[in-house]
Amino acid sequence: MKIFQFSILVAFLLFSPIFQQHTLADTDRVVDSLKNRMETTNDITKIEAYIQLIKSLRNIDPALGISYSKKALELADSLGAIKQKAEIINETAVSYRKLHILEKAFSLHLDALRLYQKNERQRRYCLHAFQFRFCSI
Repeated sequence: MKIFQFSILVAFLLFSPIFQQHTLADTDRVVDSLKNRMETTNDITKIEAYIQLIKSLRNIDPALGISYSKKALELADSLGAIKQKAEIINETAVSYRKLHILEKAFSLHLDALRLYQKNERQRRYCLHAFQFRFCSI
C-alpha cells in the first residue's frame, strides 16, 4: 500500500504545473542565454548559437524557431557554411513538422539531405586533392 501511495505522489509531482513551469523557466533561461550569445559573437559561433536556439524553440514555439532559421540561413549563406546550412534547414523542417505542415517539412528534410550529401562529396574531393596539394584543409 505504501508503494502505491509513493507512486501516486511521484506521479503528482512529475505532472504538476509547478514542475512544468520550472522546466519552462529553465528553457526560457537557455533561450535568453543563446540570444545573448548570438548578439556578442560572429561567424560560425553565431550560426551554432542560432542552431541551438532553433532546437530549443522547436518544442516551445516552432514558428519563432522558423523565423530565427531564416536569419541563420542568411548568415550561413554569407559565410559559405554548407554543413551548418544543412543543419539549419533540417531543424527548420522539424519545426514545420511540429506545426503539422508535413509537406513543407518533408521538402526541407530532402533539401537538407542533398546539402549533407553535397558537403560530403566536396569533403572527399578535398581530402583526395589534399594528397596532391591542390587543396588545404
